[in-house]
Amino acid sequence: MLCTFFHVLQFCSEQKVLDIAGGHGIVFDGPKDKDFIALGNRFWAEGKIVSAVCHGPAGLVSMTAPDGSPIVKGLKVLLSALNG
Repeated sequence: MLCTFFHVLQFCSEQKVLDIAGGHGIVFDGPKDKDFIALGNRFWAEGKIVSAVCHGPAGLVSMTAPDGSPIVKGLKVLLSALNG
């Protein structure tokens, strides 16, 4: 089955948590990917959990609450990675 972005959004709408994984991809692509940002904004607006690990918080940078403010406004966000 061909999985289009519509299918991804349909699947995601049934989920309760958006967990953003770490890695370099989210650092460089996440903050400017309009579809990803829209998905995070929707989860936040619906009161669902938006979480991130490792480099994942970089994906939160462009997400906004319904009033247009950053979803991280007033929150403490820790970004850490262990390099072994």
